[in-house]
Amino acid sequence: MDAVNYATRAMALDQIEVMKSFGFEVQIEYLRTSSLPENIHTMCEDYRAGASIDLKHDEADLAKKIACPLMTLWGLKGPMGRPTSWPNCARS
Repeated sequence: MDAVNYATRAMALDQIEVMKSFGFEVQIEYLRTSSLPENIHTMCEDYRAGASIDLKHDEADLAKKIACPLMTLWGLKGPMGRPTSWPNCARS
């Protein structure tokens, strides 16, 4: 198996694990909307920004605190775990 096929398979298997936590209707809607060319373009732009300009913006804002009331919701079984830094980012 070449590297491209391996990477594609690994990402697909990871996505399957994430999607298992959603109902069938949500999965179908996700597949429908993630297949639209304009949504694919947007996802790619978001991914690209996350690896470039978003990092610069985050660094510039590190000392700032979120001024508005903030509530964060995080799934215990989410792929990224529970963030511990949010209490340090908000005033309330």
